[in-house]
Amino acid sequence: DELGRKWIVFLSAFVGFVGSVGMALSYDYSSLMIFRLVNGVAIGIGYVLGPVYIAELSPRSLRGGLVATGEVAVNVGILLGYVSNLAFSGLPGSLAWRVMVGMGAIPGIVLFVMIALLPESPRWLFMHGYREEAKKVLTKAKYTENQIQDILEEIEDLLNKTKGEEVAWKDLICCSTPFIRAVLTVGLGINFFQQACGVETCVYYTPQVLEQAGMTETSQVLAGSVVIGIIKLLFIFPPMLYMETKGRKPFLYASFGGMFGALLLLAMAFSNTLFNSPNAIFILFSIALFMASFSFGIGPGNWVYSSEVFPLKIRGRAMSLGVIVNRAISGTVASTFLPLSAAIGVSGAFTLYAFMCLLGVGFVMFILPETKGMSLEEIEKMFQEQVGEGVDDGIEGEIGGMEVENVAEGEKGEEESG
Repeated sequence: DELGRKWIVFLSAFVGFVGSVGMALSYDYSSLMIFRLVNGVAIGIGYVLGPVYIAELSPRSLRGGLVATGEVAVNVGILLGYVSNLAFSGLPGSLAWRVMVGMGAIPGIVLFVMIALLPESPRWLFMHGYREEAKKVLTKAKYTENQIQDILEEIEDLLNKTKGEEVAWKDLICCSTPFIRAVLTVGLGINFFQQACGVETCVYYTPQVLEQAGMTETSQVLAGSVVIGIIKLLFIFPPMLYMETKGRKPFLYASFGGMFGALLLLAMAFSNTLFNSPNAIFILFSIALFMASFSFGIGPGNWVYSSEVFPLKIRGRAMSLGVIVNRAISGTVASTFLPLSAAIGVSGAFTLYAFMCLLGVGFVMFILPETKGMSLEEIEKMFQEQVGEGVDDGIEGEIGGMEVENVAEGEKGEEESG
């Protein structure tokens, strides 16, 4: 929020490069973990700034799909990780894992070079008084003159209403106003449920799960992981293409429902309800169904919502809180899966994650608003209206299962332009 979006992404690329090279050259376990931590810092920065930067630059008619491309990139990275594991697993000694982790430096170099060619976020520029620079960026992004004028007037209107009001970190953390409480409930909640469904168990522990199911050949296990990675990638494209026209919530319902069914199949497979012993092919199918369902909705949908719901003045900091929740739950799920499986069985662990998917459906139904077709400024006004702060004409909304009617002037022209 203070230094801008673009150059912080630039910083994350540099830090990620240092982390990957450091891991590849590490001389003992401690140095490996230190550079792993450095790499994690870079990933955290990317998770915060990537969706925000894309959302603030995108027209409303394309925003959902463009933000979802970030999830495509994440899954390409996961798939490349699986492929590199398979490709380099035959190298002698420690060279195998050193090459695997060192490969992460390559996209860091690419991002480091390419981000220098991109503009700063126009909304950040306007917030800090660079009105003409913001207008130039929007013009370069193919907005029409009328659209640019509408966007800048909306931003100015919102900034004038909160002029002189500074939101400190303690205000965010303590949810000091109904408005902040409303946006954080949505923004932090969807980050929580994206990871509470147990996706990291499939990302990190697919090889171990397949080995427990009877796949003993390393090449078979790694090939199975590659297949799952491909499926996870392919199923991102439907929401990326249609989330902006069909809405966000239908994809989330389908996503949580599909994950719930897949997790029940996994639970039954490991409880020997369907087979006398775990069946590797059936389990591979169930994991693939889970990954496909995750990518079909909550995978990209989380980042779309996270980049939309937080108001401009606190977007960077609030997004940081969302990513902290996301990564904290991710780390908790990943680090507790093996001890949890030992305590209540693999079947019990998957049943627990299935229950979290049911709670996720309730969250989408009763808490999450539909935001398709709305500008970032209109979404901010919607939350203000809901809690009785800064009510404006032109937006009628209800947080929860109610649809949001968007009658803002100029939307039709932008949709046609998109």
